[in-house]
Amino acid sequence: MWKVAGVLVASFLLCLSDTVRLWRQKLFKELTVFLVLAGVASALCIATVLDIELSSPLEALRFVYEPVDKWIVKLLKSFSSS
Repeated sequence: MWKVAGVLVASFLLCLSDTVRLWRQKLFKELTVFLVLAGVASALCIATVLDIELSSPLEALRFVYEPVDKWIVKLLKSFSSS
């Protein structure tokens, strides 16, 4: 529990200076993107602290490109047998 609190405090302190600067400069789109990315990063840090198994981003790439790979191999095999 203390580790999660530490991550939240550290995230808050790191975000505080940037959000104030972006708010004063009225860069609201940049502020929104920054807060979303900081929230995702904080969630990933908390998941790591809680020893939650996180899959690799390569698994998502494999999921997307494996059907494409099979299709290309099948297509090339059909050309080579002709």
